[in-house]
Amino acid sequence: MILRPLFYLFLGIIVYCLTRLILKTLWMPRQETPAKPQAEELVQNPFCQTYIPKRSALRRNIDGRECFFCNQECYEGFLEKKGDLKDPTPDSPRVKKQS
Repeated sequence: MILRPLFYLFLGIIVYCLTRLILKTLWMPRQETPAKPQAEELVQNPFCQTYIPKRSALRRNIDGRECFFCNQECYEGFLEKKGDLKDPTPDSPRVKKQS
């Protein structure tokens, strides 16, 4: 006696949940998830020891290895500290400063 109304109640809840799920997937527009930003590789400047993004760093080959600098001043300071007066990269001529 009491089982029949409980069965219909349980069946009604299942039909309601399934109907809601189907309508939600059909009528609701799917929201695009924003693309996750890619992690940037950081490289260390050998002169001032700061970390900078690799894509925006100043690249120079020194003694056969690639070094990254945050700007031209750090690059020149590194050369002065190292004792090199010549520019090891032929593609970037040094500009002499006039005093």
